[in-house]
Amino acid sequence: MLRPFGNVTVLPPAQWHAEPQSRGTFNILSNCLITMLLCIWTSVHLNLPEHRKEHAQAYRKLSWMLIGLLVPEFVVWNAWEQRKRVKQLSALMSAEGFMGEDFTTWQRCQRWVEALRLELQVMFFLKARDWPELASGQPRRRHNGRVHPWTDVHSWYVVMGGLAFEDTAPEELQFMPWGEQRVVLPAETVEWLASRRPNIIPDFSRESVEDKN
Repeated sequence: MLRPFGNVTVLPPAQWHAEPQSRGTFNILSNCLITMLLCIWTSVHLNLPEHRKEHAQAYRKLSWMLIGLLVPEFVVWNAWEQRKRVKQLSALMSAEGFMGEDFTTWQRCQRWVEALRLELQVMFFLKARDWPELASGQPRRRHNGRVHPWTDVHSWYVVMGGLAFEDTAPEELQFMPWGEQRVVLPAETVEWLASRRPNIIPDFSRESVEDKN
């Protein structure tokens, strides 16, 4: 018989092979390590990066990830200390009249119904000139002269380095040393301003902070 291509070996038919019954040491350790690193990476929330040093944020997070892997107690202790500082700042801001009153759910419902009743009265019965705040177009100011009450979210924002003073004057008129144009306001400075110069503290809403994640 003529065989122009020589002998042809017939391959055995493909079959289903079951998974091995055991896992190797490297497979077990690598999966555990990757899972731990991903958990630490997603659970650690760093303070806001310094001005013009945003590129170093990834390296800082890598450092904290290694610390969390080797010394997780230090990460927990640091988070606990920050939480204590937030509660201290919120307590002082509440004493200075920056925070809203703490109402029960029933009291909030009553206040909501009362606010709705007033809005309907304004809409249907009152004229703008009879309501100075509507005539001026300005929002109603409460909470130590502020529109938005201070919350724990604001305190966290301060402790994480969210408030800063920026010198926008020409370079020859700037007064901060080493050519710095922005300095972060720590919680101690915000407490000092709240008791002495409250009008300097920015008036921003909780939603504006949460919108920045």
